[in-house]
Amino acid sequence: MQERLEFGNILIFICYVAILIFSIPVNLLIVLSVTIYKESRTPVNLLVCNLCAAGLAISVLHIPWKLTTYIFPRQVSLQDQSIHFCRFVQIIPGACVISISLTLFVICIDRYFAIIYPMKRHWKITCRRVYIFLIPCWIISFGIAAVYVFHLHIVQFYNRSYCLSLYPESPLDINVTDHHGNVVDSVSFNRLIYWLLFLSIAFLLPTAAMLGFYSVIARRLWFHQNPSDQLSTLSLKDQSSQLKLNRRVIKILIICLTIFVITNLPFYFIVMLVDLRLMPIISGFGMINRILSMINLSAVAFNPIIYGFSNKSITKGIYRLLSSSLCCRRQLPPRHNKANEVVKMPRISSRSFTTVIWNTALE
Repeated sequence: MQERLEFGNILIFICYVAILIFSIPVNLLIVLSVTIYKESRTPVNLLVCNLCAAGLAISVLHIPWKLTTYIFPRQVSLQDQSIHFCRFVQIIPGACVISISLTLFVICIDRYFAIIYPMKRHWKITCRRVYIFLIPCWIISFGIAAVYVFHLHIVQFYNRSYCLSLYPESPLDINVTDHHGNVVDSVSFNRLIYWLLFLSIAFLLPTAAMLGFYSVIARRLWFHQNPSDQLSTLSLKDQSSQLKLNRRVIKILIICLTIFVITNLPFYFIVMLVDLRLMPIISGFGMINRILSMINLSAVAFNPIIYGFSNKSITKGIYRLLSSSLCCRRQLPPRHNKANEVVKMPRISSRSFTTVIWNTALE
């Protein structure tokens, strides 16, 4: 059993290293491309930049310390010896996870209004509104994470130190009794309230938004109920191409929701039940917890692919950044002067009205 456990730790260690090797440069490139090039600072790009900045912070300030537990499994880690270092290591992922969830929630709303109500520009998210959103977003994120780290303490178990959360007792604590009426366990009311608050913001809010708004978008795209789609002049070939493009967007929506649920729900659900003492710790729970934690943190590698590299303006900025850093003097296509450019409505062709609006929302 011990050999299996060590082999499992090696596999998890390799997965973490792969996540670091990929997530750090990818997130960094997206952040730099948006911050350096002014034309890339669109509202959606700023939200994606915030998404990648939070993922970069997790990759740099949290995951490396988790790797030390796999390199030296029998040694007491520094976060289990120093309460200040323990709180620092824990507050970073907590705040970044909440910030990522709130950012995904706003991105979902922006795409909904951009596709369903493209002509109502007063509902569209602007750069100024994004900057206003980012300030309370990080304040709320660090505030909720601070509540958790405030209750962290160094606890001794079997001559070894552990950094665990200890909440004060409350008259509202839920007591668990046996059939004789004797109290056998209790559920901390303060701990329960924190979990409800954390899950509501970090998981339930963005999941409900994705499920609701993306369902409306998917229905609109599937039946292509748009102004240009209902014209009788649309050829059968263009209708077929348009429908394929619309359903491709639907697949992207499904992937966004599926990856978010898979990377978050199992870890939060299991950890919450164990932390609230609603589920006993079974044999092998340590390995299950490590695997679910690794899957949860793998989102820092998936998010830049889904939300960053699917954005043409961000990929162009990354290309320019890499070209300048490698001293490549390739001639980029000449930019059109937007002041002299004639704005035209998209013509009915293989690119539908909704697809053009979708690409506009991404760019």
